Amino acid sequence: MPREIARELPERLQELLGYNVHPPFLGYVDGRHPRRVLSSS
Repeated sequence: MPREIARELPERLQELLGYNVHPPFLGYVDGRHPRRVLSSS
């Protein structure tokens, strides 16, 4: 799914699509929370 579309979705749906982290360190993108990828252009 393109970031432009994922950026507009509700937070819970973003989490279900994988824009979330799970303990201990699963899901980080370059050491950052994956939702930050959506906020950057």
